[in-house]
Amino acid sequence: MKLMQKTNSGRNTIFVFEDDGKKILKINALTETHSVYQKDNSLVEPLEGHYWNFINLFPYMAPMRRALIIGLGAGTMTRQLAEFHPDLLVDGVEIDPEIIRIAEEHFSLRQKNLTVHQADGIQFVKECPQRYDLIVLDAFDEGNLAKAFVEQEFFTDVKNKLDKGGYFITNYIHEGRLHGKIKILFLKNFKEVYLMQIADSINYLIIGTDSGKHLNEEMCSTGSTTATINKLHSRLRPLAEYMAKHLLYIRKTNEKGGIIMGEKIIDEGKLSLN
Repeated sequence: MKLMQKTNSGRNTIFVFEDDGKKILKINALTETHSVYQKDNSLVEPLEGHYWNFINLFPYMAPMRRALIIGLGAGTMTRQLAEFHPDLLVDGVEIDPEIIRIAEEHFSLRQKNLTVHQADGIQFVKECPQRYDLIVLDAFDEGNLAKAFVEQEFFTDVKNKLDKGGYFITNYIHEGRLHGKIKILFLKNFKEVYLMQIADSINYLIIGTDSGKHLNEEMCSTGSTTATINKLHSRLRPLAEYMAKHLLYIRKTNEKGGIIMGEKIIDEGKLSLN
């Protein structure tokens, strides 16, 4: 892996590497990859090893007109959405202007239908006039989801900006109390909550929606002849098959207010555990 550029923005130390035809963005810690760019392949291989690939499945759930990505980085998610869902309008929010500059220089950031906002994600969600069918939170600080986003006030603002039946997806890394607090906030704010660990990774995706559609039935059928699988781009079908095996449905019980993960009832105080 060859170091192409190292920049200190005052907020972050930003590294750009080149490796076997790919450009890789790392921020602060060299152990963490924040964005990947390969000119002729927007899907990062292996499919199962990268959380951002799964975001491409959600615009197949229902018609979607507009999406919001908080924590844009160098635009891996937005490049993929532009390829597989070219009519989807995407707002990307990135707090560090130097990351935006580097992404434009090295990572072909300015895709069709993408509007880039240099802003704090919390303030943007609070103040923006738009409503979204899909909101993705991928804003890291010190190696995990920035704790400022793990607050009820932010979740209230997200709910106010989600269109009916929309999806809120958060990427984070399992870490004791943070893991539990994120789950509790999703359960308090959404009727349906799903959790999935990404293969070969310590990343988790947690998904909240009030759509009334059960993801395991809507998207995660493994039958190759089903209408759901057939409407997917062929390069995305392995993602749906992986999700079918690994997506965990979490829901509140109606009787005692407990929480069910799969078929197991647990207490809120134990939500930091798998």
